[in-house]
Amino acid sequence: MIERELGKQLLGIDLNMGCPMPKIAGNGDGCALMQNSTLAGRIVEQTVRAVTVPVTVKFRKGWDEAHQNAAEFAKICEQNGAVALTIHGRTREQLYAGEADRACMAEVKRAVKIPVFANGDVHSGASALETLAETGCDGVMIGRAALGDPFLFAEIQAALAGQAYRKPSPEQRREIALRHASMALEQKGPHAMIELRKHLAFYARGERGASKLRVRINACKTLADLKEIWPEHGLGADDAP
Repeated sequence: MIERELGKQLLGIDLNMGCPMPKIAGNGDGCALMQNSTLAGRIVEQTVRAVTVPVTVKFRKGWDEAHQNAAEFAKICEQNGAVALTIHGRTREQLYAGEADRACMAEVKRAVKIPVFANGDVHSGASALETLAETGCDGVMIGRAALGDPFLFAEIQAALAGQAYRKPSPEQRREIALRHASMALEQKGPHAMIELRKHLAFYARGERGASKLRVRINACKTLADLKEIWPEHGLGADDAP
């Protein structure tokens, strides 16, 4: 059904068996599936049978420190037809606290023959290179670090190519934030501004007067409001908190 509806827009299906949030894992989904590897394997198998596009799986280090089964879980996913895996180096219990375990990522990579992507604490070109070097993984997956920083992908590409990278100016950050807002509003309508507020606030990180700018963003109702409260040349001394 999904393939019929999306057609060529559907490039693949990624099964998220790593979500740690209580409303998901508490319902037996997400990372909770790591506690039921038989069911997880059947889900992968049935998904692979139902579609013609590649099926990948994302999962975590395990449920908690006493139940770490990432390598075994990776093998089950591979055996049931997954063509690639993403391993987040924290347990469900950790949520996003502490450091991602690169040794666990390396163990998963050694356990299977299909490509493995490392996820967790990749927030710069340097951290991407370190993660790849320590884990032997085939690539990295970026999650929360990209919030308000879509430039991160270019930074990592430059690092992989051994090239210098120049961070975006405040003007460039503003331009992309406004483009982000414009595209979301065009697609979802005026009500999208409420959802956008939390995302746009991330773009303010590092700006002079960022805390005041975030307060102003949360009061925006239209794209015109956003343009007005976010000066073209950044916040001046009079605007800084």
